[in-house]
Amino acid sequence: MKQLGEHKWVAIIAIIAILLSVGAIAWAAVAWAEAKDRPDSDRIGPMLSQRDNVGPRLQDMAPPAGVMGGKDRRGMTEELREQGIQRVVALLDHVRDDMTVEDQAQYDVLVETLKDQRTEVQEATKELADTLKELRALLAKYLGPESDGAE
Repeated sequence: MKQLGEHKWVAIIAIIAILLSVGAIAWAAVAWAEAKDRPDSDRIGPMLSQRDNVGPRLQDMAPPAGVMGGKDRRGMTEELREQGIQRVVALLDHVRDDMTVEDQAQYDVLVETLKDQRTEVQEATKELADTLKELRALLAKYLGPESDGAE
């Protein structure tokens, strides 16, 4: 008992840590239970409606043309993107030149497959965007266009 008396502060800190962890667990459990009880439309609707407003808000935050070296930010981004693509293409061409004929043939087949798959993904992305647009329109009928999910 003599040693416990000398280290009371350790016991106090341990008790506080246990109480805080129990409180955090209880808080998380209550928040999870409340979220679980809400219908999905309360959770999904605001996300879909807020997503439509992101583009205009980001454009408002963009610096005006003339800033950043006298170029529009989008133009500068496209230019940097093109430079990066050119560097990658040059590197891949250099690597391809070092390959054997068989590896070059396999590389060409893989590049063509990649292009085909990329095209399929882009088409599927467009279809997904159309489906999401239809879903937003349907949900807007029931949630309202400016619904924030708090009713």
